[in-house]
Amino acid sequence: MILNKNEAIWVASLLATNRYKILKKVDLAGMTLPASVGGEKTALFIDVETTGLDREKDKVIEIGMQQFHFDREDKLVGLGDSYQGFQDPLEPLSADVERITGITNDDLKDKQLDEIAMNKIADGSKLILAHNASFDRPFIERLLPQTKDMAWACSMKDVPWDDWGIKSKSLDYILMQYGLYHDAHRALNDVEACIQLLATTLEEDNRTILDHLLKTARKPTFFLLLTQTPISFKDQLKAQGCQWYPEQKTMPKGWGRVFGEYEDMLNFMDQVQTSVGQVDAFYCKETAFQRYKLHREFHQFTKIDARGKQTNDY
Repeated sequence: MILNKNEAIWVASLLATNRYKILKKVDLAGMTLPASVGGEKTALFIDVETTGLDREKDKVIEIGMQQFHFDREDKLVGLGDSYQGFQDPLEPLSADVERITGITNDDLKDKQLDEIAMNKIADGSKLILAHNASFDRPFIERLLPQTKDMAWACSMKDVPWDDWGIKSKSLDYILMQYGLYHDAHRALNDVEACIQLLATTLEEDNRTILDHLLKTARKPTFFLLLTQTPISFKDQLKAQGCQWYPEQKTMPKGWGRVFGEYEDMLNFMDQVQTSVGQVDAFYCKETAFQRYKLHREFHQFTKIDARGKQTNDY
């Protein structure tokens, strides 16, 4: 108790100088959570460490999972089951993977993930979250096939960090902006850090970061794909936020961009057609059930022209 009192005095003294910023280590057990107002649902935050960045070919070597409960006001009100496990990929790790993750070949030797435990946790959850869901979702879907039909959200892309002046989406950087730090790049450590971050209440609006994330995740988004565009137009498309998508098994090559509003997509279409003339444009509406999958299914796209007139000539 004396140590805690002294620690509080030291912290207060440092902050009073306006020359220091205090970082507190992530500690889920020490979090103070609000009382539930009812209507609780269970979500699952998940993170994987892998043998590389290829979402189709590389293998999971570690997984961290932590359930949490949120009420009808979208406040985090409790914690559920957790799991951490290693998986031997049956091939040596690269030096870069060992350096980034801190995992060694000896850590993984003869290790296997507990599929029964992982399936139990996943089956008891209504929503899955990850800090970079576009990366994690394909790996998790292979490990736990039932997650293909579940809703997903992303703490990196579904939170308006840019609007809040957060310049980097790195978990380490974001944590520091909210006075936190953690032991990085191990699956369960990253998961626990993200959950404590989501439980943080913002001074500006008295809403939690989780509340902001869920409000965004529930809204549909619109993915626009432009095909057959002139090569000379690529720099302008890139500058306007488009990303090049090479030809895939389920989708032709083209420039794509995600929009939060249908009208914004149409306005962008007008700009494109004013600049380069008529282009082939296709879009699909996505919800949390489709977002962050490895591939989009082109048969689910609709062809449109300017101002959103739908056509069926493809």
